[in-house]
Amino acid sequence: MKFKVKFKRFVIFSLCVSALLVYGCHGARLDRVSPADLLEQRVSGFLKARQSNDKETAYGYYSPDYRKKVSLAEHINNQKAVYFDSTVESIEYVQGAKTGRVFLRESFDFIGHRVDNMVIPHNWVLVDGVWYIDGRLVSFKDIFTSTPK
Repeated sequence: MKFKVKFKRFVIFSLCVSALLVYGCHGARLDRVSPADLLEQRVSGFLKARQSNDKETAYGYYSPDYRKKVSLAEHINNQKAVYFDSTVESIEYVQGAKTGRVFLRESFDFIGHRVDNMVIPHNWVLVDGVWYIDGRLVSFKDIFTSTPK
C-alpha cells in the first residue's frame, strides 16, 4: 500500500516538474532576443546618446576593458569630432560570434573640417550578453578600404 502512495506522489511530482520545464523552456524561447537584434538595439541607443551630446551615456556603450583604461574625462577630452548625423548603413554579425561590425554613414566636423556621408566601420564586442563598442581605434586603412557587405 505504501508503495502505491509513493508511486502516485512520484508520478504527480514528475508531471508537475515536466510541466514547469516545458512551460519554462517555451517562455524562454518567446522572450529570447537574438544577439544580432541586441546589437542593433545597442547601436540605436549609442547613436541617440551621441546625437543628443550625452557624452556620459555614450561612454557607457564602450567596452568594460576600454573604460578600465580610459576614464570618462579622458574619453571626453579625446573626442575631437562633432557629429551632425549618423545612420546605420549595415551591421555584420556572424551567428555565434562575439564580435560584430557596424557601418555608420556619418557627417561630422573634425578639427574644423566638415566631412559628409562618410561610411565608417565600428567594431563591437559581446561581453556577458551585452554589446559594447570595442574602443580600439579603427585604422584609416579600415575606414577607406572597408565596405559593408
